[in-house]
Amino acid sequence: MTHHIHIFLLNSCNLKIKNLRINSVALCVSSCPQKQLNTAKDLQTFAERNGSYLCVYSLNSSEYTDNSKSANLCPPLPVSSSKSSPFFHHCVPQNPECYRQFVPVLVGTLNEVDFFHRMIAGIMASKESITGLSLLAAGAAFSTPEGFVNYKAFSSIRYMWWYHVLGLLWTSEFILACHQMTIAGAVVRVYFNRDKNNPPSHPVLSSIMNVFGYHLGTVVKGSLIVMLVRVPRIVLIYIHRALKGKVFVVCFTFFSGLMVFSYQQVLQVWVIPLLLISFLSYSVAHCFLSVFERVVDVLFLCYAIDLETNDGSTDKPYFMNKELMVRKNK
Repeated sequence: MTHHIHIFLLNSCNLKIKNLRINSVALCVSSCPQKQLNTAKDLQTFAERNGSYLCVYSLNSSEYTDNSKSANLCPPLPVSSSKSSPFFHHCVPQNPECYRQFVPVLVGTLNEVDFFHRMIAGIMASKESITGLSLLAAGAAFSTPEGFVNYKAFSSIRYMWWYHVLGLLWTSEFILACHQMTIAGAVVRVYFNRDKNNPPSHPVLSSIMNVFGYHLGTVVKGSLIVMLVRVPRIVLIYIHRALKGKVFVVCFTFFSGLMVFSYQQVLQVWVIPLLLISFLSYSVAHCFLSVFERVVDVLFLCYAIDLETNDGSTDKPYFMNKELMVRKNK
């Protein structure tokens, strides 16, 4: 039925709504009738030529002309020509009388089941919980002598920004830990593969599945510990990382943008776009270089473990490739 992409209402010229339901059978058809069908023979010919059956599925197309069987199972004649709606894929009749009845019913049905109606209903159903949480996080409202209403937050609420800062840092460390474990798992999977000519398929995807399937609790707990330890040092670490190769990318982008914007007389305020471009360039450089650094670190760890657990003999051959073996011998 995947090729039946249109919806044809059996009684499209006499539609009514009752309890959010239309009083007509809806059929999935492959095409809408482009011309008016006046007789049962026209319905049968249309079905055989287009593979689009406008009567109920239980009625065979050869029985369309049998009035005793098709009386209540086929659309009333004549069937108006129709076109498919590009949004809802309904066969919309082109006859003015049918169209005048069809469109209001369809629009009314869609309005009754609209997303905003359901959203408002959900809000009204949980209004007590919303009110309680609002009072918990709110302050005190009072009127001024001038007739205005002012709001004064509770003193305990003023310090809740620490909670959000810690939550932001924990979330950042969690994402970074997932990133690091994914890269490490992919590198280890490729390194400790005996057949270098047949590398494992989809190492990154396999690493992601391992992280979220077996190590998610470790990542959450580890990121919390790292966040608590890193908070006193976060400023120094940021400065230390910024003084690496990323600063060259940022400076190059900044001065390039400065030269470009200085020749644009139309731009009245170019400082903010320039700062935004510099921030984005730093983010791109950070993402690229952090992946490179992580791969190098994991490769060195794999190399050390390979040297410790294997000796290059027939029983314990190295996992490293020939280039690393040559450097080892040197």
